[in-house]
Amino acid sequence: LITADGSFDCQGNPGEQEALVSSLHYCEVVTALMTLGNGGSFVLKMFTLFEHCSINLMYLLNCSFDQVHVFKPATSKAGNSEAYVVCLHYKGREAIYPVLSKMVLNFGTEMTQKALFPHHVIPESFLKRHEECCMFFHKYQLETISENIRLFQCMGKGEQTKLNNLRDCAVQYFMEKFQLKPLSRNNWLVKKSNIGCSTNTEWFGQRNRYFKTYNERKMLETLSWKDKVAKGYFDIWAEEHAVYHSGQSSLLEGTASHLECHLWPILEGKKLPKVKCSPFCDGEILKALNEAIEKSLEGALNLDSKFWPKEHCSCHIFTEELIFSELFGLTKCLQNEQVVEPSNQIKCLLVGSPPLSDIKMLIPLEVQLLESAELMAFSCSLLHDGDPIYQQLFLDCLLHALPQLQTGDAMILPVLSCFTRFMAGLIFVLHNCFRFITFSCPTSSEPLKTCAVLLCVGYQELPNPVFQYLQNVNELLSSFLNSDTPQQVLQFVPMEELLKGALLDFLWDLNAAIAKRRLHVIIQGEKKSAAFSYEIETCPF
Repeated sequence: LITADGSFDCQGNPGEQEALVSSLHYCEVVTALMTLGNGGSFVLKMFTLFEHCSINLMYLLNCSFDQVHVFKPATSKAGNSEAYVVCLHYKGREAIYPVLSKMVLNFGTEMTQKALFPHHVIPESFLKRHEECCMFFHKYQLETISENIRLFQCMGKGEQTKLNNLRDCAVQYFMEKFQLKPLSRNNWLVKKSNIGCSTNTEWFGQRNRYFKTYNERKMLETLSWKDKVAKGYFDIWAEEHAVYHSGQSSLLEGTASHLECHLWPILEGKKLPKVKCSPFCDGEILKALNEAIEKSLEGALNLDSKFWPKEHCSCHIFTEELIFSELFGLTKCLQNEQVVEPSNQIKCLLVGSPPLSDIKMLIPLEVQLLESAELMAFSCSLLHDGDPIYQQLFLDCLLHALPQLQTGDAMILPVLSCFTRFMAGLIFVLHNCFRFITFSCPTSSEPLKTCAVLLCVGYQELPNPVFQYLQNVNELLSSFLNSDTPQQVLQFVPMEELLKGALLDFLWDLNAAIAKRRLHVIIQGEKKSAAFSYEIETCPF
């Protein structure tokens, strides 16, 4: 059995979905026909079947299998055009070898302009049957869309209750029929799992706020970067950043747990060219930030802090006094919970640059410095925290810092961002060896430098096997950096661990705060630059 469920985002041009994905369907069919054994089965997801490319593929499948059924399962949304082509009893490569050998040599996006078979080769009876199939699914899809439009405009309580009951019944039936239950990791056949993005419940309502209609999305595509700034397209995020300190409500509470690092696979892959999406951040915010960085650099906006006027940044900066005050408040909470004996002197390890003021005057803690000039000097780019050099620096700092801590100690750790699975894995490790973690952002007026710090309080000893595992990861990172390999470490903590509730919420809040702050500063600079240009043009003297 071979299944093919491939597609990609066609929201920008939904009317051409069938044509856009046709080259992918072509390759899926070729792969299946080259791989299946005689008598095998093939399930292919397709959409509308109106285009010549779909008709040709359907005819080929009918020539290759004893039976071909087009089926829309109950779990597929009735209003969309997806349907599954179920092909049974493969006749074997020998039956279609002349066609298959040519198909292997011809693939690509240009295939949408070519026909697999001449029109006269396809029997009229097949075309008639194919048309009946298209009309059948078209009829039900049209009825559903019309009903959705009617209910969207006005849905009564009775209709809402009926839909809710139908949904609940379907779920209950599915769970009982297939006896679903979780599998322990020890019973997994495939260890290197790439679980997709989980829905973050805390952010779900906010994501709906940023949703736009098809017409609005198409209109935005026509606007230049400067027009988007001028029309206030990004202002919603800038305003939120200016008035809301998300770190105050993002307290990640950790408890010592048994980390089965011996079961964790280290996932390697091709080096990232840029970070365009992340399961740990709202996609629209990251997309807007990437566009801001890219377009600002194209427009020769100077993001070098030496030439960046401080008045450009109206953001409230969290000073050393505020950061250490918040840290001390968390240590007092631990003392009240009797996690730390009040008589013990708590140490705070400060990673990064030497403090500008006398910390001893701020808090009654023993402050030690672990200098890391390279980590602090690292700048944000379209790669964000996906740069292997930055990842190795961050991990190396952790491996030097953690052995210096005793039970109950605290640490202040600068962080560029946590968009990648690698950096999320390091936060996961910190989550399991500190009682509390929160963050402060922004801590700097520089536009693309490190602008956030993690406040880690109540150290709980990291098990030696986990520490040794991190050292092995660090050695692998170093070996990659010292060679010409095109590979990098993408993941070392399983995704199912990173997508759990409290940690996922924390990462979303942290990344949103960092992204919004950077976006805000770049937009302010863009507006100041535009205003300065306007003054020069209108005031020649």
